[in-house]
Amino acid sequence: MSLAGLKKQLNKANQYLTEKMGSAEPTRLDEEFREMERKTDITTELIENLILRTKEYLQPNPASRAKMNAINSMAKMRGQAKQHAYPQPEGVLGDTMYKYGGDLGAESVFGQSLMESGEAYRQMAEVKYALEDQVRQSFLEPLHLLQTKDIKDLMFHRKKLESRRLDFDCKKRKKAGGGGGVTDEEIKTAEEKFEESKSLAETAMYSLLDNEIEQISQLVALVEAQVEYHKQNATILEGLLNQLYSKRDEASQKAREPHKPKPAARTMRNTDSPTPFDENGRDSPEDSFLDVNAWGGGVTAISYRECHLFPFFVPFIRSSTLTFAASVAHSGPSGAAADDR
Repeated sequence: MSLAGLKKQLNKANQYLTEKMGSAEPTRLDEEFREMERKTDITTELIENLILRTKEYLQPNPASRAKMNAINSMAKMRGQAKQHAYPQPEGVLGDTMYKYGGDLGAESVFGQSLMESGEAYRQMAEVKYALEDQVRQSFLEPLHLLQTKDIKDLMFHRKKLESRRLDFDCKKRKKAGGGGGVTDEEIKTAEEKFEESKSLAETAMYSLLDNEIEQISQLVALVEAQVEYHKQNATILEGLLNQLYSKRDEASQKAREPHKPKPAARTMRNTDSPTPFDENGRDSPEDSFLDVNAWGGGVTAISYRECHLFPFFVPFIRSSTLTFAASVAHSGPSGAAADDR
């Protein structure tokens, strides 16, 4: 930057601070121009947020969206043309249904219903991808072009206008204060540049604000894409619902065989170990009871069937009981009587 340019920038900064401190009055633009500036600021903010919220609507999961953007950025840096698609919730749900429906087996009517539902939700995910492409092409891309070209040029003219206004007001203030070095020709040149910038900025704002037909057409394209998306989804879901009705009727007409739970003893018992039950499930005659008359008490009997809740203890109980009975019989009644005393 030349010395003259640096001096000019310092004068603008001085004028700006003077106005903020209330020591100088800036040149006031007409009311119509200020109203156009207000609407332009609203439109600029609207476009920025509209693009952001539309992308969030199409891809609602921020974590998945950030992950896909990072993966695609890395692929672009490596020169890979393939882009990774955003995982649609309908597709994720469909894959889950299809997987576990297949795991249940072909004989399961519920499993068949899950697989058919999974396939339908996969189709809905494809419809969602088509919606994304349509919205990007007919809605987001025009907004992005408006943001990066028209609004960018407009903001440049407005920034240039403010810069030239500060230069013009600074020279007027210095001339009015009797400062030297400012000629009438310089003030006239600064005023002409200021008027030129105002005209360019006003024309750009008018073009932006007067473009309602195109802006409404973009909204129409957005809604049309959504209507088509929901129509296709409704068709898919209606077809799925009819299939599920048929599967429900098929399940209700399916013959149900009575199920009798198997005893735990039969499933847990070791078949190689001795058992107190005969082949018909009854207590074996020789092992049905343990007679402890030799103890001197009344007739006491313990059935091995009472041990059915602990089948894995039965061989040990039988062996220990027979050993104890043999020892009692060997000691005789006198030993038992002595124990009683």
